Amino acid sequence: MNYEKKIPPLGESWCEYRKKHYTAEEIAENDLMVKQSVIARMESGKK
Repeated sequence: MNYEKKIPPLGESWCEYRKKHYTAEEIAENDLMVKQSVIARMESGKK
């Protein structure tokens, strides 16, 4: 028998949170930013 309980996540997803707490302009600006992992690859010369 499987006794593991399925526990639903609490709160809201990042997308839902973002829509509630940020303006459309802030979301668009954030979406244009380069992610840290991309910067690290560029700095190291790796693709």
